[in-house]
Amino acid sequence: MNFVAGMSRSSYRPDIDGIRAIAVTLVLLFHANLGCSGGFVGVDVFFVISGYLITGLILRQQETTGFSLLSFWIRRIRRIIPASLFLVLCTVIAGYVILFAGEYHELAQSTIAQQLMISNVFFWKTSGYFAGPSELKPLLHTWSLAVEEQFYLGYPFLLVAMRRMPRPTATALMSVFTLFLVVLSEYAVRRHPSAAFYLLPTRAWELLAGALICYVPQPAQSGRKLQLLSWSGIAAIIGSAMCFDHHTRFPGLAALLPVGGTMALIYANTLNSTGIGRILASKPFVIVGLLSYSLYLWHCPILVYARHLYGEDLALPQRIGALMLSLLCACISWRFVEQPFRSGSSLPSSKRVFVMASATTVMTICIAFVIVACGGLPDRLDPRASAYAEAREHVSFRTQVGLEDVQNGEVPRFGVKEGSLKCLIWGDSHAQALVFGLDAACKEEDVDGFQATYSSTPPLVDFIFKSASGLNEQSRAYSDLVIQFAIENHVDVVVLGGNWSSYSWHSMFESCLTHTVQRLTKAGIQVVVVLDVAQQDADVPLMLATAVRLHRYVEGLGVSTDLHNERNKVADTVIRGLAGSDVTIVDPADVLVDTRGLWRAELDGQALYYDDDHLSNEGSLRLKPLFAGLFDRLRSRARIGDFH
Repeated sequence: MNFVAGMSRSSYRPDIDGIRAIAVTLVLLFHANLGCSGGFVGVDVFFVISGYLITGLILRQQETTGFSLLSFWIRRIRRIIPASLFLVLCTVIAGYVILFAGEYHELAQSTIAQQLMISNVFFWKTSGYFAGPSELKPLLHTWSLAVEEQFYLGYPFLLVAMRRMPRPTATALMSVFTLFLVVLSEYAVRRHPSAAFYLLPTRAWELLAGALICYVPQPAQSGRKLQLLSWSGIAAIIGSAMCFDHHTRFPGLAALLPVGGTMALIYANTLNSTGIGRILASKPFVIVGLLSYSLYLWHCPILVYARHLYGEDLALPQRIGALMLSLLCACISWRFVEQPFRSGSSLPSSKRVFVMASATTVMTICIAFVIVACGGLPDRLDPRASAYAEAREHVSFRTQVGLEDVQNGEVPRFGVKEGSLKCLIWGDSHAQALVFGLDAACKEEDVDGFQATYSSTPPLVDFIFKSASGLNEQSRAYSDLVIQFAIENHVDVVVLGGNWSSYSWHSMFESCLTHTVQRLTKAGIQVVVVLDVAQQDADVPLMLATAVRLHRYVEGLGVSTDLHNERNKVADTVIRGLAGSDVTIVDPADVLVDTRGLWRAELDGQALYYDDDHLSNEGSLRLKPLFAGLFDRLRSRARIGDFH
């Protein structure tokens, strides 16, 4: 029986370079925000292609000249290391000029991880709600290279072990193993989504899916069915890229669509080119496909640095310009780095390849270690820009207080322990951002503070807000436990804070907020609701630091009161309607809005936010007089014991 592993047409398939062109284009459009919300599936297409080509190469060598692990790894080193090392060194050099200390420190850490082939583990560990936007991490895209590199280390041993198996047995074994990993991926994406996205065990099935093409029988003849299969494959890839977005649970079962589409496209064009296969094998697609590796490497750092220089929301010409620059750098890298090393014209000796790869890796790691040890080399930057940037690095009270924490009474405390008044702040990450200023007020007013905050989880009973970073279905139980905690610990004042505008569009918002307030006030607890701060137009520390670099007027940066009021009209109307003897409304605008009606991004050389909508320590501290005055008024209005 004939098998695809033989690649009967030729050992080189230009249509696969065409598929690479589609894959890298989808990734570029996704990262540049050019209307391809699911373009991240291009990485999955690359995985399938890699699995197919590597398996075909090893199987052919086993059947002909014999397979050598050493030769295999030398080829992988020549293919991957030179271009990626060149890119990393250029990124580190550019980062010296562009990045702030904390960001440069993280770049150095990710550089070490990339050189050790564990950048996927690094970004899994450092990703999360408060890890900073992914659009500002220059080497984030190298996680996929790490997955492939880790796969290449172990996969050849599997094929060597299966060498003497009958082909049907090997095919069945590979299929079962792949199916098991698909199930594992779907399980992990539901329980541990970040790990499922980044780590090898939940991604390996995509490479094995490509390998399976080499084991199934080759098509007997071309025909209409293969034409249909080919067009269905490209439709599955493009369709998933257009329909998927950041809300899609991925990889898991959702990845079957782009992975299956890539398998269909490769398989259908094995014997002869189909209609879509001939298009993909045309010169324009092949050229982009040949450049795809270098293009994938360069586009991410260039887009990231453009966002650092000009703001996260790049204008369309800036995004297109960044992609054009990426293409230029990719051409240079392909011509002068990738091709010479891959062909063997540079370092023809295998021994020299190992020595050079080891030496350059050690050198790069040493450079990165120096940057890490020096804290990102802060002395190279404009002091004023550095001061703004530090608002992102130094944010207190980021603690996520989960369901079990509240249930077990393990709630973080602040202020004065055993103070004359007890206060609990309850809410989402916007409430977390209030704690620094609230803590200062509590220390001044002899107040014992408790913190029950969890990102994307509003302080509302019987209200579920679905979010990748929130408690979701657990939020109902969480709310009941928080109220129970407040009652059992004789809390006098509960401060509610949240990103109210995100929740106010829900039909249950008003009734749930009213019910929440009623449950607290019936228990004799004074309720304070803090209106939300204005959402700025960009990441504030970055915006301010960039303005300093470009010699712009930072005092004029901010959001108008009219725009903020319009955005928060529904939420503010509901909240203000609750004001009464037992409910006090605190409006941060009283201290954060200037005489021009501008919600300031900075005051007195300090960034008031650590991103676009969360107060920094300095911004939170500006609210201290509001909270201190509140506690003073409560004491003057009634004795402490009257609160219960």
